Amino acid sequence: MNLTLSYILFLIDVDSFEDIFLQNLKKDEKMSHNLLSSLFNFVFKTFFSKAGESIVWDRSDSIIVLYPFPNPTLDQDVKKFSCSIARHIKRAIDENIKDFTVTIGIGSFYPDIMDIKNSYKEALTAIKVGKSVWGNNGVYHYDDLGVYRILAQFHDKKELESFVDKTIGNLLDYDKKKNTKLLFTLEQLLANNNNQKLTAEKMFIHPKTLAYRIKNIEEILGVSLNNAECRFSLHMALKILAMVDI
Repeated sequence: MNLTLSYILFLIDVDSFEDIFLQNLKKDEKMSHNLLSSLFNFVFKTFFSKAGESIVWDRSDSIIVLYPFPNPTLDQDVKKFSCSIARHIKRAIDENIKDFTVTIGIGSFYPDIMDIKNSYKEALTAIKVGKSVWGNNGVYHYDDLGVYRILAQFHDKKELESFVDKTIGNLLDYDKKKNTKLLFTLEQLLANNNNQKLTAEKMFIHPKTLAYRIKNIEEILGVSLNNAECRFSLHMALKILAMVDI
C-alpha cells in the first residue's frame, strides 16, 4: 500500500448472500466457492485495469476496494467521481456475472489513509439503508442518505417502532382492515409539501377525492395536516417505516 496516496473506498456487497451461497454451499461447495471467486477475480481485474495501485480484498459476502484518487488537492467533485467509478463497475459486473446481483456502497472521502475506517462504516451504512429503503442491486453513497443518516444511528429498534406506532399506527391498522391506501395518500401529500392540487394531479384523482381522504387521515390520526410540526413527525415516521428492518 502506498501511504502517500489518498483512496476512495468501495464496498461491493452480494445481494441475498445467504439464499444464493449458504444454501448452495450445502449442495455444492465447489460451485459456491467458484461463484465467489469469479466475482472477486472480475472485480480485481476491472479495478486494476483502471488503476494499478488499487487494493482489493474480500470479506465473507463482500469485497472491499481502495481506489487511489488522483490529485486530491485539486478542486474536484470526489463524490461525482466515485459514483461514476461505482456505476461503471456495477454495469460491468451486471454484464458479466449473471448468477447474482450486487449492491455498492460508498462512504465519504477521507484524504488521510488513517481515517479510511470511517469511510468503511459509512459505506456499510449506505448499503444497509439503501437496500432497506430502495432495494438491492443499486449504488448508494452515504452523502445521499439524507435524514436516513441520522435514523441509522439509532440502535434501539424498539424505540423507532414505538415512534412509528404512536404516530401512524392507527392509519396502518385502518388500511389493513379496510383495504385502503390512505398511507400512500399521506406519503404523496407530504412528498409534495402538502400541496393538494399538485398531489391530486400526480395521483390522477379528483381534488375532492383527495380532500375526502385527507379528512379521513386527520380523523384517524387525530391530527391536522396544516400543522408543520405534525407533518414533520409524520414524515419522520414514514422514513423510519421504510428502514425499520435495519
